[in-house]
Amino acid sequence: MYDSRPIICRTFGLPSLHRDEKDEGVIDWCELNFTSVEPTLQFQADGIIDIDTLNTKLAGVNGLFVKESEFADERTAMDDIPGIDSDAAQA
Repeated sequence: MYDSRPIICRTFGLPSLHRDEKDEGVIDWCELNFTSVEPTLQFQADGIIDIDTLNTKLAGVNGLFVKESEFADERTAMDDIPGIDSDAAQA
C-alpha cells in the first residue's frame, strides 16, 4: 500500500455495511483485498464495519474538535492546519 492512505480507503477495503437508496443494508468490500476467497464467503457480523455508525462517530469527533479549537467559526484549508500534509492526505 502507501504511507498516507486516506481513511475511506482504509475502511472501504474491509467488509462494510451501508444503506442503499431504499434504506436497506448492503455489505460491500474491495475485491482487491479478497482475491483468493470463494464468491459465496459469508463475513461474520463482528468483522463488518457499519459505515453509518462510523460516520456518525467521526462527525461527533469533528464537532468536538471544532468546538474546542481556534477554528470554531470558519472552514480551514488543510494547508493551514499545523502538522497536516495536505498532499499526503489527498493521496
